[in-house]
Amino acid sequence: MNHPISYQCPQTNEWVQKTVNVDFDPTDGNLAELISLAAAAHHGQVDKLGVDYIHHPVSVANNYFNTFGQHYDGIATALLHDTVEDTELSFEQLRAFVPEEVIAAIALVTKQGKVDYLEYIDGLIQQSNVTAMQVKYCDLMHNTDPSRGSSPLPHKMAIYAQAMEKLALHVTAL
Repeated sequence: MNHPISYQCPQTNEWVQKTVNVDFDPTDGNLAELISLAAAAHHGQVDKLGVDYIHHPVSVANNYFNTFGQHYDGIATALLHDTVEDTELSFEQLRAFVPEEVIAAIALVTKQGKVDYLEYIDGLIQQSNVTAMQVKYCDLMHNTDPSRGSSPLPHKMAIYAQAMEKLALHVTAL
């Protein structure tokens, strides 16, 4: 369903109105607020095809819902999974919006530094945080989705496929 969002542009303080397509229930807890928070944080960012970046975390949240169901922690983590890595938001700021379980999952999904990708995935799995593993799996689903119009380079696609295979062994409902 189409879900309207509005947020204040961090650069100009002007109000921005957008619509995103959500499969999950945005009235669960503060998920509607988290969509707007993520949209404001990612304001001005676009993907490789020039699509407004907010569509990526919303798509990851939709993948989460369609694979694992309506679980607040997972959908909240999906919506915010790139905020600390790719925006000015900090974990401390996110604590005002989500419980510590979500912060912990976001922290695990956030890739730190120049670690080899499959080593990062192994480290994520070793932490045994099911929500983080599920969200990372859904993130990879969206990153490798050919319907996005742009696929990762073949060597990166092979790494993502290996990562998905590793994660699939540790998440439920697949």
